[in-house]
Amino acid sequence: MRTGARERPVILIRSACTQLVLQTILISGLSLASLAGDSATVAAATEQVHVRRGLHFAQENRIEQAITEFDQCKNLAALPDPQIIVVLKAYGEGEEQAKMLPLANALVERQKLAKTPISPQMLGEALHQRSCCYDALRKYPEAAADCLQAAALCKNEAPMWIEDAGDLYRRAKMFDKAVITFDRSIALKPGRPGPYYHKGQCFTAQRRWAEALPPLSKAIDVCVKARKTTPESFSYIIMDCYKERAQAYTKLGQLDKARADKEASAKLTRNWEDTAYGGTQKK
Repeated sequence: MRTGARERPVILIRSACTQLVLQTILISGLSLASLAGDSATVAAATEQVHVRRGLHFAQENRIEQAITEFDQCKNLAALPDPQIIVVLKAYGEGEEQAKMLPLANALVERQKLAKTPISPQMLGEALHQRSCCYDALRKYPEAAADCLQAAALCKNEAPMWIEDAGDLYRRAKMFDKAVITFDRSIALKPGRPGPYYHKGQCFTAQRRWAEALPPLSKAIDVCVKARKTTPESFSYIIMDCYKERAQAYTKLGQLDKARADKEASAKLTRNWEDTAYGGTQKK
């Protein structure tokens, strides 16, 4: 070792995260000397860095990196409400429902007790995120209840979220409640095929074949109209509607109509595969 080396201590910054912690400390006006022995302050500053990095990655849609940063944090529930919404969405896209639910619960409960709650839109987002958690856990009635509460707070999203609630009731086999909920969605925005399609599914699931025909036919009509301007829109819905309606026609003995619907579904499926896979699928 060279002479005098001990008189010139060298600080080795071993990671970008450590650099960011030091920058955060300096920017906030704290000196390194004042932090000597204060591990809690260092830990808080480190967590703040992870939060900022996570929010930045989430904004850039780099979900895996965002989740990695958020996973380093021990007190995400203490973040401001808008930031918790971002964290929830990142965990949701990463299918990390086990991490989402405690945060969503904390946010919703905090708003119930708050003297000045966040905006209705923000609370609606929180409820919708919690609904996604319950859905992943197959707690469909709880998920549907949150969807409906969220829809009441967020008027723009209401038709879609009410439809989501109806589909959750459908998957819970609460068919009567599902049909009523789909009708609510249709009343708000009748030009969407989803509620008609799912309403038809409720009837076919109960073998109410004649009742299934009108909503399934309406869903097909809405899809056909939309596809005149946007040819690839609603591909999955219209293919499945034809299949469902073909089944209903078969059970009702209307075999020619059933055959026509099966052929229409098969043709749409081939066209969709050609578009999706560049014509590489075998026909």
